Amino acid sequence: MISIIIPAYNEEKYIEKTLKSIQNQDYENKEIIVVCNGCTDNTKKIAKKYAKKVFELKNPDLVEARNFGATKAEGKKLVFLDADTYFKEKGILKDIANTNAVIGTCKGSPDNKKFKFQLFWLAKNLLLKKGRISGITFCNKDIFNKVNGYETNSHPFENINLIKKFRKYGKFKVINKKVVTSTRRFEKFGFATLLLFWIKKSIKNDNKYPVVR
Repeated sequence: MISIIIPAYNEEKYIEKTLKSIQNQDYENKEIIVVCNGCTDNTKKIAKKYAKKVFELKNPDLVEARNFGATKAEGKKLVFLDADTYFKEKGILKDIANTNAVIGTCKGSPDNKKFKFQLFWLAKNLLLKKGRISGITFCNKDIFNKVNGYETNSHPFENINLIKKFRKYGKFKVINKKVVTSTRRFEKFGFATLLLFWIKKSIKNDNKYPVVR
């Protein structure tokens, strides 16, 4: 079984599309876990239409929500999916189920067709093999538990830190299918600010670990 864990903080505008895309995947042996962390909107109500496991946390902490969701998972593989990221193509869960990599991600694309966003995601996809994450992370549950999951107070570097902890247990893989992520953060913080953030992160972090090709 694959457990898809979605932390959601006031995601009523995005989460339904995400949940529908999971249902439309051509892989049946899956469960959806939604962790509403500090929600004050209709996220929980919407989530309950699609997921049997919907939980509430008072603290709006992304890392805490992911770790909590993992404790409720029955699957041998965990998929951590952002609430504003949906599956563009079928077969993603099948590929995750069949890979021998212990951790990985998928290629990504923006939900906005403007050239600057398309260019940014093109560059981001080129960095995926270096451990950059595209709205989705999958990993083996037994190793996730062994390394004690995500490090607290590590956001926004929690995925990179998790990959580093997985290094000695196996390989990292980029699934050659795409998920689509909202560009709302660019609109909120500004394109130049987030672009500089990703460049700095690419330069500072150690990228030497095995990659499944």
